[in-house]
Amino acid sequence: MSNTTASSQEQPLHLANGNIKLQGNGTTNANQDSNGNHSHNGSNITNGNQHSNANQPKSQPINENQSSIGKGISNVLFPAWEIQSAVVAKVGRISDLSKDTMLQSIQDGDLRFLTDDSNKTVLSEKKFSKECIRCCVLRNCQMPTVEELLTFFLVANDETRRNVNSLIKEAISSTIKLNNEKLVIGLLEFLQNDKKIKTLTDTAELNENAVYYATIEQRSDMLTIILKWTQNSKTKKFTHKSIKYSGAPTGPKAKQNSNSIIHAAKRNDYERVKILFRYGYRLEKKDNMTDPLKKIELFRALASPAYIVASLENLNEEGTDFFCPIKTCFEFACEANFRKATIPEYKREYEEVEDR
Repeated sequence: MSNTTASSQEQPLHLANGNIKLQGNGTTNANQDSNGNHSHNGSNITNGNQHSNANQPKSQPINENQSSIGKGISNVLFPAWEIQSAVVAKVGRISDLSKDTMLQSIQDGDLRFLTDDSNKTVLSEKKFSKECIRCCVLRNCQMPTVEELLTFFLVANDETRRNVNSLIKEAISSTIKLNNEKLVIGLLEFLQNDKKIKTLTDTAELNENAVYYATIEQRSDMLTIILKWTQNSKTKKFTHKSIKYSGAPTGPKAKQNSNSIIHAAKRNDYERVKILFRYGYRLEKKDNMTDPLKKIELFRALASPAYIVASLENLNEEGTDFFCPIKTCFEFACEANFRKATIPEYKREYEEVEDR
């Protein structure tokens, strides 16, 4: 037997688990026997007893295990939703999309997936449909896209149609949070003029929702813009018979005990109370209220210093008798003291009014 040293290229070894490991250090020491077979020594890793021929090729073709490694690396580097989004963009696939892909498409203004029935089951979920509206308003910020998405939910199926009212409120709230005047007025005008929406909900009530959300967010400029638009828009013919008037006119048709002014007055938010008061919003005491929670909420709003001061400043517009804010505060304190004794379950709330 003679010893021969053969220089060979590093060759990959394909393990059972799909990993690849190089054989040897680049130089193979082989003992050649009389039959011409080579037995490999050194640091080579072999599966069983491996024999090589002197004419063995220096490289081997890539097998299935190697290609699967490439797929694994791509999954790590690129999340599934990005790959799917790329498929939508490049190939045009719009069916059976994931929620993340739908949101990404909405952000990009690509609503082609709405035309595929396979996506309607996911879009019928109330929570996800609200997320779609928020994404459309806050990330896409384009009124045509908002209109198209709301129209889809209005006509897609019975489930999405039942969610439309809450989705419209979500859209109004999101536009006000974005503080985009053009988007807010554009949305109100769309709701005002769309015949399908008018058959489903009261547009005057939606306008009041916009006033309420602007009050909550404490955006004085946006609140004033909405009130001016509401006052100038012709919404009266679209209201239900149960609603006395639309918009926020002054005088005898002033809005009574709306959520907006109750919210602002309760929190002693003088700036928002003053704006609402200027556009005809008023609080009126009602002794015939049966709901104890609503009754105490109205009482707290009426007794707030912000509302009392706003009433005093607009005294000339009211044309009423002499108004004394100190006397009014004293009367509310006495009434709160009486109510906390007669309604012990709301003692803490009436004590807060009395102390204030």
